[in-house]
Amino acid sequence: MLLAQIDMSPFLSIGLGGLLLLTCAWYWQRLGRRDVEPSRRGIRRASLVLAALAIFALVRAASFVDSEISPADYVNSWLAAIGLLFLFVLLVGMDVLNSFFIYRRMLLQDALLAAQEIQSNLRQSSQDSVSINERDGTDEG
Repeated sequence: MLLAQIDMSPFLSIGLGGLLLLTCAWYWQRLGRRDVEPSRRGIRRASLVLAALAIFALVRAASFVDSEISPADYVNSWLAAIGLLFLFVLLVGMDVLNSFFIYRRMLLQDALLAAQEIQSNLRQSSQDSVSINERDGTDEG
């Protein structure tokens, strides 16, 4: 039995925190694949670091700091946890913007390739029409 007045059982918070940290480690490894954009990888790995720090701060604040024994430490623990979560949300916003930029770049590349293909087809069509006219001896131009 614990003697301190805490918000959550340490067994529960450590178990949940450990599961979340394992998930973060798994996702960190998945971000190492070649098909992940380098800018996306960097932002997401930075957010995973903040998430891991926030998990530690949340477990500490919820299960190991007693608000009646050390109220200042209790407030500081929760402020650290909330501050880290806020920074995490900011990085998620940066990731969303980065994804928009990546998608826009892909659309521009696709449009450029389509325009080049149309240009090539028009050139080929123009050359075919000139060779047909030369063969027939007609001039339509």
